[in-house]
Amino acid sequence: MLLSFSQQQGIKPFSKNSETGYPVIANEVEQLELSKMLGRSFYQAVAARPEDYTDLLDGVTYTDCDNNEVSTIGLRYVLAYLNYSKYVGTNHLKDTFSGHRIKSIPESTPITQGDINRLQSENRTIALYEWENIKEYLNLNYTLYPLWGYKSNKMIEKPTIYSIRK
Repeated sequence: MLLSFSQQQGIKPFSKNSETGYPVIANEVEQLELSKMLGRSFYQAVAARPEDYTDLLDGVTYTDCDNNEVSTIGLRYVLAYLNYSKYVGTNHLKDTFSGHRIKSIPESTPITQGDINRLQSENRTIALYEWENIKEYLNLNYTLYPLWGYKSNKMIEKPTIYSIRK
């Protein structure tokens, strides 16, 4: 797991009583979200040896195409917000012998599905915005990361037709 519960708490905290369920959420987000973002091979390399990728995980400063200095916050930040987005959507659901239920006590009122969707969307947006900075860094420095699936945006040359015979 690339982001521990204590690291999660330092970036975007969960409720303390969610610590036991955190590994499930974190692993699902890594397996489904991060592996798609990085590509399977690159993700597996990062997961296997995170100490070799501290610049990606904890943030790096680089010079972009316009010669501006840009700082990334890192993949752990992206993971924290993606984890929180998933947590918001599943936290209020309790799996019981008679199916999933929403836990409710007289002293509180559960939030609406619309509020849950808004919170999920806001947190995903924050994560994906930072991901775009990291992706730009990876694209500019693709030679340092051979497993990064950099794809050039070069247009394929179209063939030129000089004449048509009947």
